[in-house]
Amino acid sequence: RGSWVIVACLAGVVVSVMLPAVRGDTARAQAKLPSPALQRLQGEAAKLYQQRQWAEALAASERVLGATRREFGPNHEQVAIQAYGLGLVALAAGRLDIAERAFRENVRVGEVAYGRDSAGVTQGMEKLAEVLVKARRPAEAEPLLRRVLGIRSGLVGADHSYNASVHAGLGVVSLARGDARQAL
Repeated sequence: RGSWVIVACLAGVVVSVMLPAVRGDTARAQAKLPSPALQRLQGEAAKLYQQRQWAEALAASERVLGATRREFGPNHEQVAIQAYGLGLVALAAGRLDIAERAFRENVRVGEVAYGRDSAGVTQGMEKLAEVLVKARRPAEAEPLLRRVLGIRSGLVGADHSYNASVHAGLGVVSLARGDARQAL
């Protein structure tokens, strides 16, 4: 679990650099990497997360996000990546309020950096929906998951395994609403 934040951040870097280039949108591909000072902060936050020191990891991840905004600007893909990482740490720390804010920022910045209906925003939308269900707000989660399903289906087809987690999420939403039949 500790390496999940690191993997998510690295995956975000790969997606943020490669996805626009694959689409032929090289103007959006921003390959600037964090400064050594920011990388040190990221390493400290990751170490605290791996040590399961949730409160300290959360505070460190919030510092990383603030430093990333200052270094790259508020709408840069690196901000989306770090907001996603903060959301994961906040989930582990049981702080749904912070997780919701972080995943909302991830989606907002992802829409600016990659485009409103890009694969780059679906991961954050799916996690935001998870947070909303945990916060007992399934009615807010369902449209997000349907949007994710629409975007991904448009990219890989409706029956692709990439959509399995979204279908599972929609099932969880149905269960949270008390509709076990629809969950199937």
